[in-house]
Amino acid sequence: MRLCTKCQQQKSPECFGTHKWCKDCFAAYCRERRQRQTPDERRAALDKRNAWVAENKERVRSKERAAARKRYAENPDKGWAKHLKYDYNITPDQWFFMLEKQGGVCGICGKPPQENQRRFAVDHDHNCCPGFGSCGKCIRGLLCSYCNTKIEFAVDNIEAIERWIGR
Repeated sequence: MRLCTKCQQQKSPECFGTHKWCKDCFAAYCRERRQRQTPDERRAALDKRNAWVAENKERVRSKERAAARKRYAENPDKGWAKHLKYDYNITPDQWFFMLEKQGGVCGICGKPPQENQRRFAVDHDHNCCPGFGSCGKCIRGLLCSYCNTKIEFAVDNIEAIERWIGR
């Protein structure tokens, strides 16, 4: 049983809604009371909540970080799959296919991933897709963090590239 903060009655958990960001958390008051709430009451409640959040930013951030860590622990590859899809327009299967095609090593230096590195970075042609993301058609390969950093630094600097390769 749970106490509705508006009705002041004990009701079963099924009478309460859950938060969209935390399915284990219940709303403070029952659905029946929520449906009877006027727009002005809703606006006032929202203003009160926003004021509380503004006053308790660190507490809110801490809870959000804890929830994010929990979600990540439950499915660590879900965020990576979204990152690949939205930033590079590829799937994890395509990423693993590229890695297999490269023999499991960096596309430039030919070394396997280092122990402290989770995955290779996706390298794409910035002339095709300026900025961070990619259309998916201009992907050149997978690089270790060292080579990826060197390429980002030396994109428009031929002298730096020549120094890097030792000419």
